[in-house]
Amino acid sequence: MAVPRSVRWQPPDAGYIKVNVDGSCIISSGFCGAAGHLRGWDGQCLAGFSMNLGKVGVLAAELYAIRQGLMICLDMGYSYIWCESDSMEAVRLCLLLVILLHHRLAVVITDIHQLMR
Repeated sequence: MAVPRSVRWQPPDAGYIKVNVDGSCIISSGFCGAAGHLRGWDGQCLAGFSMNLGKVGVLAAELYAIRQGLMICLDMGYSYIWCESDSMEAVRLCLLLVILLHHRLAVVITDIHQLMR
């Protein structure tokens, strides 16, 4: 039996914007979506987004969410960004020092690497 625990939003350091993202898929249909919200260090909600992605798979949905969240932050003029995702695999791919050109999601991973510069 799982022990219930309280999870709450933690603010980023002062001067940063935080974007929380998530991708998901409906098992029965395979259709996926992505969403996220942006908040300032003071907790103020600054923007949100959601996208229908079709049948792309959950890892792709997570990566598309990260890319979209970063693009919105940069478009709004923010450069100090703290991005959170619950997908360890997506985060690992974003933090790789070498881009895996053979990976089926290399294009979106490359986009994320460019946005993180």
